[in-house]
Amino acid sequence: MGKAWPGRRIRQTRRERGTTRDNRSVIRRRAAQNLNSTIAGLLRDLAAVQTSKQQRWGYARAAEAIAGLATPIESFLQPDGTLRKIPHIGPSSARVITEVLQTGASPTVEQALAAAGKAGEVEKNRGVPDTFLSRVDVLAALKNRRLHALLRGDN
Repeated sequence: MGKAWPGRRIRQTRRERGTTRDNRSVIRRRAAQNLNSTIAGLLRDLAAVQTSKQQRWGYARAAEAIAGLATPIESFLQPDGTLRKIPHIGPSSARVITEVLQTGASPTVEQALAAAGKAGEVEKNRGVPDTFLSRVDVLAALKNRRLHALLRGDN
């Protein structure tokens, strides 16, 4: 890097920063593949449309349980298509999880949103989890020395 003119900021090249297009695409691809965050978001959506305080609390607690898992949710799927026991996950939440793992979407959540008439309101709030790292992502980043150095700013 050369000397900057007064009042001008020096821009580093991607190579100097250590952020190549490949590194950024790995980060984006990893975020897109994280089903834990996706499922936790769907459970939060389901909690938002519940009329019963107890059901709202139950779905919110299930969402926190999924977001806090140290392993990908896919590892809890058994060969027969059922889920292994996960603390704080009831049968209704397990159905949503199984639907997402098998089809990539949850008709149960979409039907509940449509029936409650809050689909637009919930859709507006769905953008928040896109920038959030789940516990699985954080642990994977800490284990990956190259990615860890990139996130810390080391070259």
